[in-house]
Amino acid sequence: MDKSLEQINLAIASLVNHNESYSWVPGGTWSAGGCGVLSMALLDIIHDVYHPRPVVIQGKSHHNSEVAPQHVCIQIKVDVEELFIDADGIQTKDRLLTKMVTLERLISPSIAFYDNDACVQQGITATPEQIEKTGLYLRNECLNIQRNSHDRQ
Repeated sequence: MDKSLEQINLAIASLVNHNESYSWVPGGTWSAGGCGVLSMALLDIIHDVYHPRPVVIQGKSHHNSEVAPQHVCIQIKVDVEELFIDADGIQTKDRLLTKMVTLERLISPSIAFYDNDACVQQGITATPEQIEKTGLYLRNECLNIQRNSHDRQ
């Protein structure tokens, strides 16, 4: 994996383990409620060479029989492989969809184009302030990781 992607992976892990970050995440966690904030912040950080774009995982749930957005993440392309980034870091499509079935209990999840209005309707929101705080944390953490890596060499 490319060094910049490794840094992003480590920065996300730091973010979700940083207690203070939960003060600005909607819904209380980065995987439930904060996925929209994290995704929008990542768009500003991930190099264009990876063609980042927000996507939604949609599906039916046990309490909602209609197919609706349930999760937002970032899709990237590394060589010919499509990968996805959320609070659990970088993962394959299969791993992401399996997680949505296992942890989120979605029925037949699928990946669709991001639709902000549909996400807001489902309670997946992101304010500019939340996106800015998250992006600043991730950028600073990536710089720290980069510095520490150079110091060890």
